[in-house]
Amino acid sequence: MLEVHDLKKTFTTGIINKKSVNAVDKISFSIQEGESFGLVGESGCGKTTVGRLVLRLIEPTGGEVLFNGINIFLLDQKELRKIRPQMQIIFQDPESSLHPRMRIGDIIAEPLKLHNIVPKEERQRMVRELIEMVGLNPEHANRYPHELSGGQSQRVMLARVLSLSPKLIVADEPTSSLDVSVQAQILSLLKRAQSECHFSCLFISHDLNLIRNMTGRMGVMYLGRMVEMGKTSDIFDAAMHPYTQALLSAIPVADPNAKKSRIILEGEMPNPLNPPKGCGFHPRCRYKERICETSEPKMIDVGEGHLVSCHFHSRRHET
Repeated sequence: MLEVHDLKKTFTTGIINKKSVNAVDKISFSIQEGESFGLVGESGCGKTTVGRLVLRLIEPTGGEVLFNGINIFLLDQKELRKIRPQMQIIFQDPESSLHPRMRIGDIIAEPLKLHNIVPKEERQRMVRELIEMVGLNPEHANRYPHELSGGQSQRVMLARVLSLSPKLIVADEPTSSLDVSVQAQILSLLKRAQSECHFSCLFISHDLNLIRNMTGRMGVMYLGRMVEMGKTSDIFDAAMHPYTQALLSAIPVADPNAKKSRIILEGEMPNPLNPPKGCGFHPRCRYKERICETSEPKMIDVGEGHLVSCHFHSRRHET
């Protein structure tokens, strides 16, 4: 369904003293038909930029994205518009993604009109079906976005996305602005919609518990690079990269009497304007040696599609 090869995005900052920032640096992964792939990492690691590059909402600096075998970076705007309905995104803040002067029914119907999905006389029927599918009431069609709660707004976003019957949905932290109880409802709705509509999903989040529950495979990003990738269950059971191990050790445990060894990372994420040489994680790594400061590790397959970028990946953390 989706193949990403050596994806790169460089931003230029400053007016006089211009500097370059590698927000995404040679990222590669793939998503099969009907699969959910998770992308996790600290804020600023580049995961949202990856999601927008995959949909070509921003232009890349290098690499390629193949959607059903088509390199979308080589398409002109007319050709790109033809495949837009098949590639959709759910934004992090649903309220800012809805036109404040449009009624909900018109918001959901707009993509049907723009892409001529169904005849005009069929649009209202389809809008009603979509509103029912996402768990809203028929009267919501006549309301404005400011009259909805955050959870209801995200349901409208999902209805608008599903109206185009996409083959790929990028979910960019779709529940981060919602209450915990509402998060569970939206995630359950998303999983049910995927089961019924059979779309693939790139699920972006900083919450590892959500990644575990929503995805079958996952990738861990740090400072614009992929440091570990594989089956979600394999990474949770036996993480190889020190950064992934630290992230997993920080997951809260429900049992107050349970003891868990927490890995404390020293320092902060390096400045992207002046990234460290060699392995980008070495300033905070407890396993670092001289080679880490001078040589960038390659992605190595340690078995069954479990990839890790670390010179000393065999040094697992025992919890």
